[in-house]
Amino acid sequence: MNLFSTTGAAQTNGIPAGAEISNIEVVNIFDNAGSSIDDNDTPDTPEDDFVADVNASVFGAAAQEIWQVGGTPVGVAGLGAGQTAGFRNNDATATVAYKDDVTAANVVLENVADDSVISVRGDDLTEVSVTASINPTGATKDPDEQYKAGLVIDLDDPATAEVTSLNVSLSQNTDLRINNADELETVDASASTGGIAMDLSVAGNDDFALETATTGSGVDIIQLAQNTFSADSVSLDLGAGADTVAVLLSSDEGINSAVADLSITGGSGSDDFAFGNGNIILNTDADAFGDAMSTVSVTDFGDGDDTLSLWGFGTFDYSFAAENAVTQALETLDDDAVLFDAVSAVAAAVEDDGAALYAQFEFDGSTYLYGDVSDTYAGDGLDTGDMLINLGDATLDANNVVGLSELPYDITPV
Repeated sequence: MNLFSTTGAAQTNGIPAGAEISNIEVVNIFDNAGSSIDDNDTPDTPEDDFVADVNASVFGAAAQEIWQVGGTPVGVAGLGAGQTAGFRNNDATATVAYKDDVTAANVVLENVADDSVISVRGDDLTEVSVTASINPTGATKDPDEQYKAGLVIDLDDPATAEVTSLNVSLSQNTDLRINNADELETVDASASTGGIAMDLSVAGNDDFALETATTGSGVDIIQLAQNTFSADSVSLDLGAGADTVAVLLSSDEGINSAVADLSITGGSGSDDFAFGNGNIILNTDADAFGDAMSTVSVTDFGDGDDTLSLWGFGTFDYSFAAENAVTQALETLDDDAVLFDAVSAVAAAVEDDGAALYAQFEFDGSTYLYGDVSDTYAGDGLDTGDMLINLGDATLDANNVVGLSELPYDITPV
């Protein structure tokens, strides 16, 4: 069914009040310029009614897709289970509202304007899916000039406070922002072929329940601050492509009784893992790790020409403690030594070096990176605020470690 809307007051486009429409699967509303299309009934919205909206209930339960094409789109209300709200060739800044008892929302954006803001409502929604292609007509976005398309997905807290899963498929490089997503546990962008530039630390308001985030085959740039998450652990899989992840580690318990454990998988491609600050927390007596301390790991460093970017790093020979000194320090450990004992010995070797800030060492089958990065980076032994990262079976050398004056994209260590 094709409907042609004109500019002006609210209208019914020839649909009489109380009329019933059936067996229509796809509805296209052309050039909708702020008009409303309804059957004179109150739209079924979770909260306040919209000033102007499309009431999906008019088109019957058989309608699978309701599109607004061109013009100035308006909000869509009364969507039922399995119905898709679509926007094509317009600025898709609009609100999409699903009826009560509907648990999954689906929104498709085709060639929509740069910086469109799509808001999704529904009291019982737990899953939201957004597929988008964007016409990048706006100004160039950070962090790289290739990220010219912008999109905001707003889960409209508290109306959709229970949304725990967001699926995103983007077909070109996009600066993506997710708003009002405190309860969001999963972000799945694995179907995206375009690169995604995204700050995972700002999606929630006070805290963020994220547990898993996955990106696709594009060149992704992801940043996050470790102490913004309320889950016990967070895993990030960057998929294919030459991706960058910038991480601000934390030794501050923050919003939780402990800092979230963090696991990062770069996937195929030449990935850059950038770290600032530290995650080590010592107990009160400084003779063991504190209960609140997190583990941080990169599961596949070296699968491809990966790079480790470190705050305060100069050159490898200068900034890394001599391997023989580290090896000798570890040889003094007893057979029943635990990781804390190894880190303490390595920290002492770094301190004795006088110039080094970092060291790599092996313990219990894994390569670890230790960084003396707390306070003023002064070589003062093991402290809360130092860095410890598990790098699996990686080997660090002058070819895969570089220095940072600041982290990429806009997290700066404090």
